[in-house]
Amino acid sequence: MSVQEFSRYMQANQPDYDFSEGIAYSPPSIPAHPEPVPPQLAAAPVLERPASSDKPASPAGETVAPSKSTVESTKEIEGALAKAGDSASPKPSSPTRDFFTVGSTKDEVLAVQGTPDNFTDSSFSYGGSSVYFERDKVKSWRNGYPKLKAKLLPSAAVEAKAYFTVGSTKDEVLAVQGTPDNFTDSSFNYGGSSVYFERDKVKSWRNGYPELKAKLLPSAAVEAKAYFTVGSTKDEVLAVQGTPDNFTDSSFNYGGSSVYFERDRVKSWRSGYPELKARLMSESSKRP
Repeated sequence: MSVQEFSRYMQANQPDYDFSEGIAYSPPSIPAHPEPVPPQLAAAPVLERPASSDKPASPAGETVAPSKSTVESTKEIEGALAKAGDSASPKPSSPTRDFFTVGSTKDEVLAVQGTPDNFTDSSFSYGGSSVYFERDKVKSWRNGYPKLKAKLLPSAAVEAKAYFTVGSTKDEVLAVQGTPDNFTDSSFNYGGSSVYFERDKVKSWRNGYPELKAKLLPSAAVEAKAYFTVGSTKDEVLAVQGTPDNFTDSSFNYGGSSVYFERDRVKSWRSGYPELKARLMSESSKRP
């Protein structure tokens, strides 16, 4: 018998024979009674089989209800975002003013005016200008160069006028003259000019540069004359000479000239520049 005939014979009669190796193979026999499963494995939980990949997809337009775990996770995330909202979301800052005033904090002054040239616990200095603090809040300032970005605000709305006078309030002076370069409880200073107060009302002023928008008004109407003389009243001097640059109860001062009073009548004067419109009358000219 040839090799080919033998091979065909064996393939027909021995199907499990491995001709590549020349070794016969027989599958293991399964016992009629399988061995018992160990108790450890028998108690193990049964794992769920993953969903079959050939499960048909949900039809278009069909809403699939979320699982309980998905809903709980979403609520936790939303709660965390709500708690972190105040810190994560930037809060809009309040608009910064372009000036500071009495009562402003040091931080507000820094935000408006910038870094001072030198400073102490009670003052910031910018060149020839200074800001003064009391309990870390602006109490007053002195304006020089560079000019401070400061405003002294009225405590209430007042009627707009072209001038202020004796008896005007601080608010009325502010409305007419604006923010002073420096001030105290009893005075407002504008360059070389000053306004003096008593019980928060104008008592007097000193006019320099810039000129104050102030008027000293007569207490009553008087006859218009070309001059005043010894014995003239204050109202008559005002009608002739106009508002003084500064004054007291006993004097009116006009530049380098002065008029002196006794019991509210002219006693004497000193004429300089501008020249006073005063005339000293002879005894004969006084007679009718």
